[in-house]
Order: sequence, then C-alpha cells, then structure tokens
Amino acid sequence: MTVLLKIKKGHMVGKGIGSGFLIDKSGTILTNNHVVQDASDLAVQLYNDKRVDAKVLGTDPMTDVAVIKIDPPAGIEPIALGDSDAVSVGDWLVAIGSPHGLRQTVTAGILSARGRTINEVPLPGQHYFDFLQTDTAINQGNSGGPLLNLKGEVIGINTAINAKAQGLAFAIPINMVKQMLPSLVKDGRVVRSYLGVGIEDSEFDEKSGTKGALVVSVKKGTPAAKAGIKVDDVILAVDGTPVKNSSQMRWLVSIAGVGRKVTLRVVRDSKAFDLTVKLEKLPEQKPAPAKPSEEEEEEEEDPH
Repeated sequence: MTVLLKIKKGHMVGKGIGSGFLIDKSGTILTNNHVVQDASDLAVQLYNDKRVDAKVLGTDPMTDVAVIKIDPPAGIEPIALGDSDAVSVGDWLVAIGSPHGLRQTVTAGILSARGRTINEVPLPGQHYFDFLQTDTAINQGNSGGPLLNLKGEVIGINTAINAKAQGLAFAIPINMVKQMLPSLVKDGRVVRSYLGVGIEDSEFDEKSGTKGALVVSVKKGTPAAKAGIKVDDVILAVDGTPVKNSSQMRWLVSIAGVGRKVTLRVVRDSKAFDLTVKLEKLPEQKPAPAKPSEEEEEEEEDPH
C-alpha cells in the first residue's frame, strides 16, 4: 500500500509518497519513520485505489521504524511476518512498493549480505541497525515497503538505497521490528536500557568463536562503572547471546530492559569471567532524524 502525506513548509505544502504494509486486521501498518516524521496529514492508498485516513501510533527514529493505523475496509488482508534470521545470503527476495509513485511495483533479487551496520551504511545521528543488503531494485518511494521471502512473508522493511552504488539497497530485519512492536503500539515509543560504555569491534577470539566488543571508555556513574567494567575489557556475550560486533551489542543492551540485571561474559587480561550489571534507562537524546540516502519524492502545491 502507498503512504500519502502532506508536509507543511512555511506557507507551502509538499506532497510525499512512501510505502507500508498491513500486519493485522485491526489496521496496524508498518512503515519508515522518515516517511511520516514531517507529515501534517497522513493517508493510505490501498491496492484498490481507495484512500483512507491514517494516524501515527508510534515512531522510533533510532531504527527508522513507524507504526500507523487505519480503519480498515472490509476484505483487506494483512501480510504475514516471517523470520529474518532464517533467510540466507543468496535466497531470492521480492520487494513491493511505490518507486517514484508507481504504485504496486514488484521487483525481485537476492539477499546479498546481512549484518550491515551503521558503520557500513552511514546515516545521520546515532542509530541501531543490522541491515539486510539486497540487490532487489529499490528506489525513491519504496521506503517503508515490505521485503518478502518466496513464501510471501515479510523479512524486512525497505529503508535505504546507496545512491553511489547502483543495485545496493538495505532493509531493517523484521525480527528487530517484532521486538519493538509492542512498545510502539502501546506507548508510542521505545524506552531503551543502556550500559554506559564506548565500544568498538574487537579482534576475533578463537576460544569463543566470536569477535566481541572492546570497551574503549566507561562513563562515570553509569551501570558499567558501578559494575566494575574497565577500559580494554572485551565483552563476548550478553545473557548468553554471543556478541558478534559492537553494533549488535548496543542493540542487545538497548532492548534488554530498564532495571533488568544482565550477565556479561567478559575477558580481562586473557581471563574470562561473568559480570552482572543492572541496566538503567538510556538518557533522553535528540537523534538526527533518520534520512537514508533516498529522499521521498515531493512536489509543491498551492496551500489554498
């Protein structure tokens, strides 16, 4: 389905187009935050050309995910959410969206890579990403649309293209979205926990079979400082989940839960041990809005 929006810019009004998909019969739709973030009016155009008003239920700029809501007409069916962890490099994928306003466009390609981080797909601000990379044709207007496996299940939300490299596009894994969805629907936002360390990718650890995350700084008064985490510690696992890189560790900590105690597997001076940390609420931040390399199409119209 096509997400239609109006954006007020001073005395002018712009029109924007994005994509989205229905995930339940009550009218819940997933799309990108950058599609709806500046909208003054929001509507959805269905496959049968019917337009219905929409409202925003929740947004998360840190992952560029948004949940919107419509009053669904009879006969409209939701799309099934799949398992993004089950898709493998080389698997065939299908994207549906409205590239350049061409509604209900379907393109196909393969999963080219997975686990692309913010370091590899640079976007403004601080974000949590574990992108799926695909060569499926995705253009302006595809943002927020579904990336599906051959069973017709959503395994990602199309969100970014690389304008400098033809044929490279990126999607947010649907399993990440599933973890945030209850909070987005209920509270309108995601409340994250944090540790209070600066980290970067560590060297590969042969004993654990993982790279882990190297601690490069510890902020005073944070959960990490209180628990005794030190600079040059290498964190190999969070509550038993192996840490493959620093980006994944940030995500695991952020969704673990405020006030929750987690067990970190730490290596210090070549010795491995477990450390328990009580996570706290991530201090309020004002991240730069997620604006992938594509900009949604806009045209100006007379405000009257």
